[in-house]
Amino acid sequence: MVKGLLKALKRRGRDLLTICPRCGSPTIDQLNPLGGWLTPPIYVCKKCGYTGPILLEVDKVSDAEVGEQEGENP
Repeated sequence: MVKGLLKALKRRGRDLLTICPRCGSPTIDQLNPLGGWLTPPIYVCKKCGYTGPILLEVDKVSDAEVGEQEGENP
């Protein structure tokens, strides 16, 4: 329990990108602006039309980091 809390706190400072779980597009809108207050938020993907409460959060990676991961020197 404490370990999960610490991981969540560590993640707060990272720059995350929210993407569609179906097509991977970052063009997501929240269907109801009051969602998340009384009911779970529902999201809609502009690209594929996915509608649902689940999104993916991935780390934003800069071009320099991609080069380092591939073994290139920026």
